[in-house]
Amino acid sequence: MKKIFLIAGHQPQTGAKAFLDEGIETLKMRNLIYKYLKSMGVNPIMDDDCKPLKEIVSWLKKNVTKEDICLDIHFNCSGNPSANGTEVFIPTQHCSDEKRIAKEILTNTVDVLGTKTRGVKLESQTHLGKIAMLSNFDACNILLEVCFISNTDDVDKYSTHREELAKQIASVLAKEVL
Repeated sequence: MKKIFLIAGHQPQTGAKAFLDEGIETLKMRNLIYKYLKSMGVNPIMDDDCKPLKEIVSWLKKNVTKEDICLDIHFNCSGNPSANGTEVFIPTQHCSDEKRIAKEILTNTVDVLGTKTRGVKLESQTHLGKIAMLSNFDACNILLEVCFISNTDDVDKYSTHREELAKQIASVLAKEVL
């Protein structure tokens, strides 16, 4: 049976900080998506708030299967205060489900928040070239950059529509397992 894993991309004290704290917001968004999935009859699995990335990846390697979906939640930040928008990353070597689900999450996020779409991008297009959460275990891996916490317009849109966004993302994920 296909499972959904929800990962808060950063814990408090480890994420970017600007108008919001990425570590705090990833936890809030993950917990809201979890709540809405549960209300839809889905039993998602969350990461441990206190574990470092290396331990989370190790845990995922032991627990995910190829058919499972792993959503890693992040928020962008830039020294350029006009940088804005939403983007989703998938593994460079991705399957059609990863691309399809990523597009749907991106579309829903942009529609709910009213942010600019920055597209679905490959992990190889990141400044690191490789991301542990996209390529170190075999599942349907999706990394969502919700918006720029360094852009006041993005932050206002996110803060206003956080609940609705979580509900929409939960709906996208729920139809994959129900």
